[in-house]
Amino acid sequence: MKTLFVIILSIISLLSMNPTKAFITMSNSPSSKKSKNLRVVFNGGDNMLGRAVQLSFPIQAPDEEVITDSCPGYHYLDMCMHPSGHPGGDLSLSEIREQNKQGNYLWKDYRKLRIDPPPDIRLLNVESHITRSINKPDLPLWKGIRYHTHRDNLDTMIRPYAETTHGGEFASPVVLSLANNHVIDYGRTALDSETLPALEKLQSVIRNVSTVGIGRSWLDASKPAEFKCSDTNVQVFAVSSGCSGTPTSWWANDEGKSGLVGIPALVSKEAITDAVEIVKRVIDSHPCPKDKLRILSVHMGPNWALKGEDEMDIACRRDFAHKVIDNCDVDIVYGHSSHHMRGMEVYKGKLILYGTGDIINDYEGFENRGEDKYNRLGGIFIADVDASSGKLKQLQIVPMFMNRLRLERYKKGSQIWSPNQKHLVTDDEKGKDLCTFINELSLIDAGSEKAALTVKYVDESKSSIPGGPVLQTDIFA
Repeated sequence: MKTLFVIILSIISLLSMNPTKAFITMSNSPSSKKSKNLRVVFNGGDNMLGRAVQLSFPIQAPDEEVITDSCPGYHYLDMCMHPSGHPGGDLSLSEIREQNKQGNYLWKDYRKLRIDPPPDIRLLNVESHITRSINKPDLPLWKGIRYHTHRDNLDTMIRPYAETTHGGEFASPVVLSLANNHVIDYGRTALDSETLPALEKLQSVIRNVSTVGIGRSWLDASKPAEFKCSDTNVQVFAVSSGCSGTPTSWWANDEGKSGLVGIPALVSKEAITDAVEIVKRVIDSHPCPKDKLRILSVHMGPNWALKGEDEMDIACRRDFAHKVIDNCDVDIVYGHSSHHMRGMEVYKGKLILYGTGDIINDYEGFENRGEDKYNRLGGIFIADVDASSGKLKQLQIVPMFMNRLRLERYKKGSQIWSPNQKHLVTDDEKGKDLCTFINELSLIDAGSEKAALTVKYVDESKSSIPGGPVLQTDIFA
């Protein structure tokens, strides 16, 4: 009886832990005990939950629709609704908001994905400032583009994603990375009084969600999300670099200043040395048992490849990725910041994703000059890694796109809005073009054909993820 009482007290103690920083769980994948692989899913790179996406949800801050960068928020919303050249029968904005009271509209086709075996862990970079107010006195007026997500919409935005099982018995753990260049768009006062409490509440009501990369102090922000998957201890850390547009004023510090874990712009040997030292300090501050898999989420680089960057910039990011694997014992580098997918590399068997691209955004309604040369399909990255060594076994990418502010799977016959032509366009070669696009950038980002991780296009009839094509690598021994 005494033993039972002790067990019950232990369970209560675990449930009362703050899952933000030390959420530990067993893998929910039915096949995880049979397999020596771990399956990690990355929901693209940038999940931009502000602007028109925020306006498609039911709760708004006063004057939210007139927040303006190059144009007011309501204009981004109007462009995403495809006011001309679209077939009839589409939902109205009020109907979309009604469906998004549960978040079901936004995550449409993601919720349908059947992944066998299901993922052990899922990661996504949430790139928006989560607040109620948009007019705090320390609003950074110097920032030209600000993303805002109303904190009262946060649960309904994240819950449908978090509760998706992909055919498994349970929904796997979800890690939200918040170390990026939009997370404090409305100032540190809002961060302290609204954002951090909202994230704490989110994790208390959605038990499989953890957050990383931001906190009330440097030590708090540096803490990883931690899981026990089968016999492997998994740690997820998050940092944001100056070369992604993240200012040093947003960095948390040891004196109790809130913020994110920042690293300098990766543009020189000295900066790389400093950045690697910061990552090493982060990891050394939170030791892990030997049987571990360590993932680093890093916001780095420009929005567009080969636009405002040179070979030295690319080489510096490559050097940084190599050194965090060599010196910090990182197993997967999960890079994001670019509005499109970038190159990939296998370095000493370890996966480097230099840019996983946008997946949730409001860019479907417009296209700036020169952007037509980029393939802007989004993607869900499914990485299978050896649980004991952390080495990549295979990577698959499920192409996705936004259609009237909801996530849909790309497949043969998909109709995608063309902002320049002002009508829907069917392009059955777009998935194959994406394959070529990624492979070309992999040669550039990885620096050589030998190092580049390339993918091949697999059509719907042979796809391992039913419902559409996938891009996949070879299987590594």
